[in-house]
Amino acid sequence: MTIWPGGYGQSGYGKSIETNRFKRVLPMIYLSAPYTSTSELLREWRVRRCVMVMAELMATNKLVICPVVMNHEAVCTLFARATDPGRVYWQSLEERLATACDELVVLRLPGWDQSRGVRREIALFTELGRHIRFVKRVAGDDEEMPDEGRANRSCRK
Repeated sequence: MTIWPGGYGQSGYGKSIETNRFKRVLPMIYLSAPYTSTSELLREWRVRRCVMVMAELMATNKLVICPVVMNHEAVCTLFARATDPGRVYWQSLEERLATACDELVVLRLPGWDQSRGVRREIALFTELGRHIRFVKRVAGDDEEMPDEGRANRSCRK
């Protein structure tokens, strides 16, 4: 049986993938968490929480995609140039990744329910009819959340 990767018509980079090549396909999780903040300390704290949850999910044989983690360093670089990827970038990324994922896991960090990005992701997965699960902070995580009003510092140390 041949399938086209990406699910966007027959664009699939012009190549097919033989499904019998794969003995086991692991479930793919989209990890969602609030990110945007004027405080770089808070953004970095959120990224560390996401990495902890990613590790827990990976340990249970789940493939994990987390836009917060995978884009943090690039966003820091853009912020240093006084620019931002913008809403269209984030929405396009969310939509493309969501179509590849089986489940949305929302990390309930402080502010998750007010995050426009998290709300968009929940709405998108609801529209796609995909499972949505909510998780709290990871066991053993005792690092205190930084005050959003504290002085910013560079993403680069």
